[in-house]
Parts: sequence; C-alpha cells; structure tokens
Amino acid sequence: MEPMEPMFYLRGEDAGADLPEKVYLEPTSRCNLRCSICFRRSWIGEREGDMSAACFARLREQLPEIPGVQEVFFGGMGEPLAHPDICAMAAAFPTLRVSLLTNGTLLDRARSRALLDAGLSELWVSLDGFCAETAERIQLGGRFARIRENLLAFGEERAGGPTKLGVTFVVTPENVGELARIDDFADEMGVDLLNISHMIPGGPTPREASLYDRADIPVGRMRRLREPPPAPPAHVCPFVSRNSVFVRWDGDVAPCMQLLHGCHTYLDEEERTITRFSYGNVGSRTLLACWNDPEYRALRRRVRTFYFPFCTDCWGCPDRKENLTDCFWGEAPTCGACLWSTGKVFCP
Repeated sequence: MEPMEPMFYLRGEDAGADLPEKVYLEPTSRCNLRCSICFRRSWIGEREGDMSAACFARLREQLPEIPGVQEVFFGGMGEPLAHPDICAMAAAFPTLRVSLLTNGTLLDRARSRALLDAGLSELWVSLDGFCAETAERIQLGGRFARIRENLLAFGEERAGGPTKLGVTFVVTPENVGELARIDDFADEMGVDLLNISHMIPGGPTPREASLYDRADIPVGRMRRLREPPPAPPAHVCPFVSRNSVFVRWDGDVAPCMQLLHGCHTYLDEEERTITRFSYGNVGSRTLLACWNDPEYRALRRRVRTFYFPFCTDCWGCPDRKENLTDCFWGEAPTCGACLWSTGKVFCP
C-alpha cells in the first residue's frame, strides 16, 4: 500500500486557495511571568530572544503583498509587550487586521494609548482566574490587582473606538470554579469576546482529572459563557484549517503553536517529547517561499485530510510519546496525538 492511500483519509482535500490568511508573529520568546501551566517550563533546547529589526522589516514589506493575508497576530510563547518596539510593530500593518495577546501585567495606560493609536483591531488578555488568590496561584509573578487596573485603563482609553477586547481563559482543575465569575468579570470590563480552552498538561494528569469530558465547559470563542458556540470539531487543526502560519522570534517559520518550540507535554499520564519543526527562515527566504516549501505543503495536505491515527483515543502505542512517527506511515511531524486537534484546546 502506498503512503497517502485515500482509504486512510478522514476527509477529502479542501479545494480552496492554499494561501496564508493569518500570520502569527512571535515578537519575543521572553516572558515576565512563570505560569504554572505553561509548557515554557519544559522547553527542550530553546533559548530566549527578541525578533530583530531586520527580520521584522522583511515581514513588514512582505505581508501586505501576500495574496490572502488578512490578519497579523502578535503572540507565541513570550509576552509581546516585553519587546521594546512592540507598539511600533503593531502600527506597521495599516492595511491588515492586527491583534495581540498579552498577560496584561505590562499593559499600562501609556502602552494602551500607543497600541490604540497604532490601529490595533483586537487586544486579547490571558487570565487564569478572576480573583487574586486563584490568578496569582497560576500566573506566578503576576498581580491581579494591577492587571485589573490596566484593563480598566485600557477600557477608558478605547471608549468609543473600534478596538475589541477579548479575554482568553485556560481551564484547569485548579481554576475551573472561576468559570462562575467569568461573565460578571467580562461585563465589568466591557469585554467583547471570550476564548475558553482546556489546558495542555505540563505534568501527569489522569484522564478523569483533565476535565476534557465536562459537557458544561464550552471551548472556543463566545461572547459570554452563557452563550456558548458549537464545539470545535475533532480531528481538525485549528491553525492549518484556517490557513495560519507562525513566525518565531528568530525568523523560523512553523505551521502551528505546537510545533513552534521543542518541549515536553503530557497526554494523560504519559510524557510526550515535542520536536519543533521549521520550513525555512524569513531571514533567507520570503515567507511565501517558506509556505510553498514542498515538505510544508505535504504536511498541510496530511493535516487537512487528517491522515493520522487517532492517538488521543488509543491506549498503549509508544508512538504517541513523541511527534516523529506513528502507526500509519510516520512522516514527521505527526499530529494524531496533538490536543489542539481534539477540539479541546483552542487559541484566539
């Protein structure tokens, strides 16, 4: 049997245009917090750094010229507001939607004003609780009172303007009770959108404790918890299916959040080794050339047809302990055990 035998496809290929639409830029891999649930804690061979002016200049020139690109999203595994030039970077794409995800600790009134003046379309704030006790237990180094003050100031600065405010919340066994507060907090802060997700475990987590099967915990974007959207489909990559692409702080091009940095994560109580993958660097190739790399195109085909075993539903196979091979044909990277593809993990 030849690789990519159609009998193994979960679905047919999408005949739509294969062009990037949403470009995630990681302005820095540095972060000022040490969140207990973040898999930065288990990075493999990673180092911290900021995107250089030269790298960003190439992206500033290229992105508006790439057919299909609609949005630039500043995010990744660092805190974007830690980059000294982030407000100028946000202002560099006046013809595109520009969004940014922050932990809120550095969002003082001056930065709020500068981001709004830059034409920011959406600001997303990551919160792990809506009282100091819970939030500070997870976001180590954060101060809930300061974040709350920053959000109130941002609300005052954006009043009457077009910029939207979103809150993203990762549900864990420690903070699941905070869901009862989320709508009231959103109403108080004038939040436009919520993004609720389950966690990527950073330690052994029995399946019954993961909360993934709780029907009362919706996943995805919604206006309020009391108005949940349809659940994201399983065996669909939320990044590849939306023609997203990531550019790391050092210019490397990756297809998704999972493959952006090497790390250890957990699937239930099994440790998984995630090898990062790159399909070129914008320092030596254009982003569109990286996108059209034959290996990257082949990966998108496998992901869109979901040519992978359903590792999250299977017990016992050692292949799911890493992302380099699987029980089909094993072309790396393999995505059958990726929790984003289960519909339980969802990013803004």
